[in-house]
Amino acid sequence: MIMNEAVKIMDQFFQGMLENNIEQWMTIWHKDAVFEIPYAPSGVLTKLEGDEAIYNHVKDFPGKINFTRFSEPNYYPVEGQNTVIVEFECEAVILETGLPYNQKYISVIEYEDGKILRYKDYWNPLIFIGAYNNEPQAFLKFLKRSQ
Repeated sequence: MIMNEAVKIMDQFFQGMLENNIEQWMTIWHKDAVFEIPYAPSGVLTKLEGDEAIYNHVKDFPGKINFTRFSEPNYYPVEGQNTVIVEFECEAVILETGLPYNQKYISVIEYEDGKILRYKDYWNPLIFIGAYNNEPQAFLKFLKRSQ
């Protein structure tokens, strides 16, 4: 039953991004959610606290990045907890450069009552920088405009 809840949350996560529907995507976040980006480059926030901060970070994504596909995720539940590790990939295009953004993610997600309480997002920032013509400053502008 717990695993079904995680799968449903991630289905909504992927669907919201594919449809560029940030308002719908935000319905899966607890009001006190914490979103962490441990491998974010220097100068980028590594932690967002509360659904308002998360919304302000992603609200402009539809005008910046077009997600076209997410792979079938692999789920690794943490025994005895409402936590799951999810491994997946995305295919997207950075609209400003027209370059592909094909990323592999490992996310650690704690959830309750169909909502994400804590999301740790592990991804390679070098792939994102590459989608900005290997110009770190352009990538940093993307993230700062999203905060």
